[in-house]
Amino acid sequence: MQRDISFGEIPDENWIKISDLDERRRIQNRIAQRDYRKKLKNRLQDLERRAVSSSASPDQRTSSTAATSTSDSASTWDFRTQSSKTIYELPGILGMKYQVAALGDTGAKYNYIRKSYAAKLGLPIDRSSKCKVTITRDRSIETKGVTTALFRFAGETQAYLLEFHVLRDCPHDVVLGKQFLKATKTFTNFMHRVKKRVIQTLTEYNLMYLGESAPKFTGLLNGHPREALADSGAKGLFMDEDFALSMGLPILRGPRHEATVRFADKSTAITSGMVHGVKWEFGLSGAGREHILDFHVLKNAPANVILSDDFLFNTNAFVEYDRYLVDEDDEDDDAYFFAIDIERKSLDPSALAQASDFARYQETLRQGQEEDLIANLPRDQQPAARAIEEQRRAAWRSKYCSNPNTSSSSGEDNSAGSPSDTGGEDAHPGSEQSIPPDQNQSKKRPRWFFKLKKRKVQA
Repeated sequence: MQRDISFGEIPDENWIKISDLDERRRIQNRIAQRDYRKKLKNRLQDLERRAVSSSASPDQRTSSTAATSTSDSASTWDFRTQSSKTIYELPGILGMKYQVAALGDTGAKYNYIRKSYAAKLGLPIDRSSKCKVTITRDRSIETKGVTTALFRFAGETQAYLLEFHVLRDCPHDVVLGKQFLKATKTFTNFMHRVKKRVIQTLTEYNLMYLGESAPKFTGLLNGHPREALADSGAKGLFMDEDFALSMGLPILRGPRHEATVRFADKSTAITSGMVHGVKWEFGLSGAGREHILDFHVLKNAPANVILSDDFLFNTNAFVEYDRYLVDEDDEDDDAYFFAIDIERKSLDPSALAQASDFARYQETLRQGQEEDLIANLPRDQQPAARAIEEQRRAAWRSKYCSNPNTSSSSGEDNSAGSPSDTGGEDAHPGSEQSIPPDQNQSKKRPRWFFKLKKRKVQA
């Protein structure tokens, strides 16, 4: 027979010892409701103080301003979770022609592209290269292949030849992963690349975790040493349900405290509730700034604690607290890429044909992909497919190899770009807004500079 335990009989520090799950949740909810009412009362008192201050005399306002300044300089910062309408994007150019607003996602192991968007740009997909990608503790998805394309940040001259894993569906057209973001120092030295956009109709919390590991901050959670996932693809602060229970955190449950989470494959889940007033501090010293956070509680979350884009960018965490940032998967053999420095007057896609070495490299990639596709066809279809591919190769050789001066530095070549630069023969011109060439010139810098980040081989 279940013992009827009154709320007042159980001290806050002893309720977690109750073995009966239903009774434990009942008392847990009562404690959470009590704490929540206290916080609402404090907020109401704060609003009343502000109202009095706005109608006060100038001397009183000066006194109030001084008090506020003292409060702001305190070691505790209250960061409450609201339904964020702000999207953080990385504007760029894909394929040297198409504008794209990419997501910079430190929770993504690789770079990703939505399948329909890759088809729209005419990018060839190697369907033989597939992999499993973890999105929660108990779920994973399979990619549809890989493709390569040039990418450069808007307003910059350096382009990068990147490999993208293709997703069947995704909330974003293009996702730039943690290795590329780290190599280009986007969230440290070049935060100006990140642009904000407000979407009033945003009602779901994206959780764009894509991989088996991500960078984590070491810190104190309610005074206990813990790690928190640094996920710039998360639109909210999240905590795993089992972890919250193990920490003795009271979970506010019910429809009022639930939210919809959308994962990288566009599937959704409903959160279990909220935990309020959790204390987080970067580092283990106990002397740093303390942040008061509210977390959405999610069953089988990809990590125990997940820090959101708003929190990471508002605290400038990747710069201010980088010494506490660790990544178990920091050595990624597949993270190498080409970086190409282009003169501003050469940003026109047609100028890419002047780099014969690069064009041949791209063509070699495409030929290998086509060979794999043909090999996977039924035997009776292979001769016809091979004949079509031979015709395409002959046309490519005629276009790019007939003129011995195509690699000249004179810059007087008016030929079209290579198939990979323009999206291939199946590309759809005009499907995205095209970027006109920049007329600024740089005389001292070489037209092309190739730099390869090579794999590190362990002894």
